[in-house]
Amino acid sequence: MRELLERLKSGRAPRALGLAAFGAAALWAGSAIAQAAAGDPATAVQCANGGKLAIVAVYTSPPGRSDWSDDMLGKGTLKPGQTRMLKLKAKPDGCKIDFSALLDNGDTVTKKDIDLCAASPTVGF
Repeated sequence: MRELLERLKSGRAPRALGLAAFGAAALWAGSAIAQAAAGDPATAVQCANGGKLAIVAVYTSPPGRSDWSDDMLGKGTLKPGQTRMLKLKAKPDGCKIDFSALLDNGDTVTKKDIDLCAASPTVGF
């Protein structure tokens, strides 16, 4: 192995072998990065209001529990057709989280098991 590395450094190894070694190293590095990213929950989520009423508050909770967070929207509202990136108030324990939206008529809509480990976490109401 040492001899092969020396040949690669000095340029004496066949070009195809050097390219193959580089490709294998790049594949391994990319795989490691993807695995690390896949298991790391997001700290923000895209929130979309696809309904007919404004959303006045958005809350999160660990899956299946009823201890909801503080309002993630703050002073603003999310009007019909709008989307907004919402930052989670606390780092989630895992990849799944429940969301609840309070509408301007007082009704609530809950979305369960939103995947924060997805490439682009999104919750739609």
